[in-house]
Amino acid sequence: MNQWLRELRDRVLTIFPLTEERNSFFENVSMLVLSGTPLTEALRVVVNEARSRRMKIAIADIVLQVENGEHFWKALDRHRYVFSEYEIRLTKIAEESGQLAKSLGYLSVQLAKDLELRGKIRSALFYPLFVLTFAIIIGLGITWFVLPRLSRVFSSLHIVLPFMTRVLIRTGAIINLYGAYIFPGVLALLLAAFFILRLTRARYYAAYALEILPGIGQFLRDVQTAKTALFTGTLLESGVPMLESLETLIAVSEGPRSRKFFTQLRDRVSVGDSFERSFADIREARRLFPPLTQYMIFTGEKSGNLPGAFLYIANTYGKKLDAAAKNLSQILEPVLLVVIAMVVAFIAIAIITPIYGLVSNFGAPTSAPRVAPAEVSIPEEIK
Repeated sequence: MNQWLRELRDRVLTIFPLTEERNSFFENVSMLVLSGTPLTEALRVVVNEARSRRMKIAIADIVLQVENGEHFWKALDRHRYVFSEYEIRLTKIAEESGQLAKSLGYLSVQLAKDLELRGKIRSALFYPLFVLTFAIIIGLGITWFVLPRLSRVFSSLHIVLPFMTRVLIRTGAIINLYGAYIFPGVLALLLAAFFILRLTRARYYAAYALEILPGIGQFLRDVQTAKTALFTGTLLESGVPMLESLETLIAVSEGPRSRKFFTQLRDRVSVGDSFERSFADIREARRLFPPLTQYMIFTGEKSGNLPGAFLYIANTYGKKLDAAAKNLSQILEPVLLVVIAMVVAFIAIAIITPIYGLVSNFGAPTSAPRVAPAEVSIPEEIK
């Protein structure tokens, strides 16, 4: 039971990764060890630099484990809710090969680039999400405070209400009567969807669905190419052998298709096939690495600079994603404005149409036959 609870805790806490603190941790340890500081002393110094309580607890335990003779990577492995599988595996290989300080430096650089990539994606989505959230708040305010008063006015006038007005008033009535249940229910559903997408295989299917969308799909594929190239280049640059690098990439792959690709690539490379021959026979290769990047990888393999080729691809795609993030924001903004404009137009027409009809009736001849008002169901609670 305790083991199950620990695993659940680890999975939940990984939703909120301490990327900046992990980057600072590996960077500081690398600098101290390279300067000749023993690992245990370096860890004791770094523990004071941690900002969050979770990171302080993890580093303090790592210090204790290393002082008791435990391997550094095994001490990291005890805190999977802080450190990723990729970081633990890279540390293990580096420690066994005697290149710990150098590899931690590469890992720090990789984490910094990964953090920069996440920041670009967030900056692209921040403004559209802010506008959408603000529009939803305004819409709820109108529905909660304005529509009940408007419904009482229309009810007292005994006029025929258009269909759009009836829909608007009825929606406001439902929200006023059941809002105390609707809003918590919607919030609970959103939280449940968030945890399901982060903790289960459902996130893979969601990613497949997003990749189909024009514009967004290409952006997500470029993100995956950049991250894959960065991870691979960092492993190879750290001195990790090719087969061990592929084993690590299999373990840290974020989706079944990526895992399948690296598994097939490992099997082909293990029997002596080159990257060029392997990529030609693996179906998923083109999705992860477009033709131009494949050519760069093949050239790097032939020239003996495969790590440099992967890192160059990661750097190139990082710049490409920077421009794409700005374009994505520019694409989403007009779409969002059109949607908001349509909602505002619907509300405006629904409110103005009956008022216009009432004003028109004032100027109509008195002999004109009176039209029977339409029955509008307005709950007694909001009259």
